[in-house]
Amino acid sequence: MKLLLAFLLLVYGITTAQGAPMCNRMARHPESIAAVNEFAENTPPQRIAPGRGRCGWGIGLALTHVNTGTAFILANRREVATSLHVIDRTCTGWRHFTFSHGYDRGRPLSEETATVVARGDYCAELARGRHDYGGDWAIAVLDRDPLTAEPPVSATEALPLQPGVNRDQDNGRNYLLGYSMSFAAGNEPYRSAPCRLGKRFSTGAVEHDCDAGHRSSGAPIVTEDTPDACVVVAMHDGEIADKPGRPPYRAGINANVAVLTGSFAAAARAVARELEEGLSADEIAADLARHPDY
Repeated sequence: MKLLLAFLLLVYGITTAQGAPMCNRMARHPESIAAVNEFAENTPPQRIAPGRGRCGWGIGLALTHVNTGTAFILANRREVATSLHVIDRTCTGWRHFTFSHGYDRGRPLSEETATVVARGDYCAELARGRHDYGGDWAIAVLDRDPLTAEPPVSATEALPLQPGVNRDQDNGRNYLLGYSMSFAAGNEPYRSAPCRLGKRFSTGAVEHDCDAGHRSSGAPIVTEDTPDACVVVAMHDGEIADKPGRPPYRAGINANVAVLTGSFAAAARAVARELEEGLSADEIAADLARHPDY
């Protein structure tokens, strides 16, 4: 009898162990998504619909012949921002990429050619053997306003994101909007759980604990301080591994790094002004090169 009882308990244990994961998966709510960074304490990120809805409308994929990241419409509907390493990973001066606006499960709202007109000094510092995370940004101009090729939306839905003024005090109500290889292979855009900016990682860059992964580079971290605008406080740069020559991580925050908007806000405003004057991408790039102080 004891042997029979032991056998039954063993079979029950094996069946339970094998069946538990499937039961857990079936029990999950369809909108429940595992945190892409495996931050166990974070609320799971939520899928968003980029074609409608205020801040989510501005995001899309930045696609090059060798790389993919997140990009977002900034300040003007023909102006986009992303991480420089997404566009020019090998630092060869590459300036063009495809902005797949509102990319969602294989279908974008539109696809526009983008030309980089302003960039940080990330590549220049790499050439000197140093790393400047605060310089890992690029501002590009789209060939046309995406709305000319997309279904009409109201003015309140088609809001570009705006660079905010960085403060030392973080309000804790930040969200990363973007894509990730860790989340549905980057096919669906997501909004992270509420997250915080941490200590300064280096000049112009800050640590943060927002859910992010591969393909999140260039994703905006927005704040809900102002209900009438989509304000960007930082742009996700990457999950940077400890390597010689790079500053060490500091305690108290997860090891993600973002570029503060103060690093590229002036360039974004200058590009917006020149777009309003009707200048082309090449004209804007040449003018900003002559006036690097913007």
